Amino acid sequence: MGDAVVEAVDPYIRNRAPRSDEDLSRRIFCGALSWLTTDDDLQEYFKAYGNVNSVLVMKDRETGQSRGFGFVEFSDADSVNTVLKSGPHKVNDRIIDIKRSLQQSEAPPSIHKSSTPPVPKSKLGMPPPPPLPSVSFKIFVGNLSPLTSVSSLKSHFSQFGPCTATLQPSTNSSPPSAYVQFPSPHPSILNTLHIINDKEVAVSHVPTSVSSTSSTVLAKREYVPRV
Repeated sequence: MGDAVVEAVDPYIRNRAPRSDEDLSRRIFCGALSWLTTDDDLQEYFKAYGNVNSVLVMKDRETGQSRGFGFVEFSDADSVNTVLKSGPHKVNDRIIDIKRSLQQSEAPPSIHKSSTPPVPKSKLGMPPPPPLPSVSFKIFVGNLSPLTSVSSLKSHFSQFGPCTATLQPSTNSSPPSAYVQFPSPHPSILNTLHIINDKEVAVSHVPTSVSSTSSTVLAKREYVPRV
């Protein structure tokens, strides 16, 4: 990435004692992570640049899923400089974004919500706004093996998070298919090779406004078997 490095705020220093400039000079922000990337993955990759003191992939408090970014702290600031001057950096087949980690007081506004809870409008004489609808994520899974069951579908896709699965019966013109739904978005699923019951399957996102019939047709058009 060269010397022109964009610096990023370090969210997990909130509610902790301010860190010295020396501490922060040994830490980097890692963005654009794969949803599957873990602390161990970052530790394994960055140990080539020096001794790694700690690694933290930030996760959603409610779902426990990765938020797509994290932090790595080295024992020596020279390791950070080496990382920033090298690259691109690729972890789990994905190029990640590396930046310096800054003290919160010196950085742009925090990406976190305020630690002081907002006053509900109902207490100010106004009704509170309606809650936002939950955003689910539904995929169509085609080209399934006749041996595939709901259990095997859930066993495979649960690596991305809690899910439900519904099998669609096969016809004379098409193999079995299924729908799998998650309580929150998991776009990395669409960029992953999926093999269930020793067979590569086709995976496509099903928009909420698309009927099951049209999404089935769309998925079949998108699927290109590997040669």
